[in-house]
Amino acid sequence: MKRPISIPEFAKQMNELFRIKNGHTYLDTYLMQLTGKLELDILQLDDLLHQRHGDYEEDEKSMSDITIQEYGPLANAFMDSMLESGKEVTP
Repeated sequence: MKRPISIPEFAKQMNELFRIKNGHTYLDTYLMQLTGKLELDILQLDDLLHQRHGDYEEDEKSMSDITIQEYGPLANAFMDSMLESGKEVTP
């Protein structure tokens, strides 16, 4: 999945994939200043997943596991794309 390049695009995907209406609030503004691109506040998303689905780690599930189970593989691919550094590796 391609990483969003605008705040409206990011917010739309957060709503479609995670049913989060104010998706822009899940942006990490501090990290965005450092990288110059949109960055997901993964800790805030993890907090929301815990609110919605409890302590899934107690069932030996990862954040990725619960995302796929509750929101589907596309939501997990979105999350993965947001966590990638975006740097190309050259041989």
